[in-house]
Amino acid sequence: MHKLRLHESPYVKLIHNTLIEVGLPYLWDTHDVTQLCRRTFKSHVKQHIHDLYIHEWQNTLANSSMYLNYNIFKTHFAQEPYLSILPYNCAITMIRFRTTNNALPVNSLRAFDIDRDFRICHKCNSDNEANEFHYLFVCEHFKNKREQCLDRKYYIRPDHRKYSILFNSKNKTELLRLKHFIDYINKNV
Repeated sequence: MHKLRLHESPYVKLIHNTLIEVGLPYLWDTHDVTQLCRRTFKSHVKQHIHDLYIHEWQNTLANSSMYLNYNIFKTHFAQEPYLSILPYNCAITMIRFRTTNNALPVNSLRAFDIDRDFRICHKCNSDNEANEFHYLFVCEHFKNKREQCLDRKYYIRPDHRKYSILFNSKNKTELLRLKHFIDYINKNV
């Protein structure tokens, strides 16, 4: 009935589209499942759906300037270590900072459709983009607090590699100090 367009079912349509997406469109046309092992079929579908999701996730991150910060330290699809290391309230602070859910000018001025190049830091008057990296490692306004909270190796000649290493740290003390610094930045921007 679905093939003849006499009846349209969202469920049947989903099955049809899924079979096409996972590379098994012949099953829709032939309905020949005699040579198909149920376990192998389920494993094949599950793996392909997972792979498609990862691919879409990577494309989304790569094609939006909103995820520039996130792309620096999120290199693979997996739960980040800090989520199980830090207490819940500390992890939430880190999540918000990492995912641009914060009040930094680079994020808050997006709502006013201000071009990213004009979202500059007014704390240090450097004309640098007022983003997460700038406040954590460069902004002179936060120099003293940075020196109290971060290990020197991160803010001496900072780069994206060091940024990634810091945010992917498995050291609870280091993460708690980073969280404390992020709280300070959030309160003072």
